[in-house]
Amino acid sequence: MGDVISLDCEGTYDCVFAGGLSLYNTEDFEGARDVTDALLAYLKPNGVMIFDYYTNLCERRKSESWIYHSLADVKRHFSLYPGAEVYFSLRIETLVFGSRALSFPFTLLAVLISRSTGIGSELIAIVPRCSLALTGGIVPG
Repeated sequence: MGDVISLDCEGTYDCVFAGGLSLYNTEDFEGARDVTDALLAYLKPNGVMIFDYYTNLCERRKSESWIYHSLADVKRHFSLYPGAEVYFSLRIETLVFGSRALSFPFTLLAVLISRSTGIGSELIAIVPRCSLALTGGIVPG
């Protein structure tokens, strides 16, 4: 048992899945890279972190306990991590099209549907462990 950002398991895992991690539920998500740096440090060389965060892109929808990050917020947060890819998925397209649904055209379509209908779903980032994060964080390769 321990705090997810202070575990003693650096370089241990091939994949780290951060699904709905409340440490990302912060107003300073773009600047709070300590969580991402810590999770990436748990990866073996060539490992990958999968970030999955529920959001709603419709401006009419609000939550009192959960911060709905935008696609732009997530892109800015992960922009300093080489090789990171960011998508938005309504889930149905991944059921139908599999991994091909993680692409710009499907993300654009899902964003338009979420904004117009109020359907919320998943912001997804696939972040490889690279030689060095541009944030100056602890991501050795």
